[in-house]
Amino acid sequence: MSRHDAHKARIAPLRGALQELFAPDARIRPGHPFKDMAGPDALWEVACALLRRAMPDMERPVFMRHHKYRRIKDGLIRENWVMADILDIYRQLGVDDLARMQDMTGGSRAT
Repeated sequence: MSRHDAHKARIAPLRGALQELFAPDARIRPGHPFKDMAGPDALWEVACALLRRAMPDMERPVFMRHHKYRRIKDGLIRENWVMADILDIYRQLGVDDLARMQDMTGGSRAT
């Protein structure tokens, strides 16, 4: 089994875990670039699947700095807010997003 296939197999149980943790009508607010969504199926189909397709295969881990806030009722997540440091992920992938913005706008970077 390739390393990529092994990683896919490791995250396969995630969908079932989302079903157990989130209420079926939970409001999920993942922040940019995603729109608000409802329920664990939407979280899996929109955010998780999109990220799995979008991230390149890497030989090293990528760490995501983030903050999560949740409202829990009757043992299930009813609302979930996530704020991720997307610029740090880009930095780890070798993309200098701030320099790209400077090039696109012709502006200068603050020092």
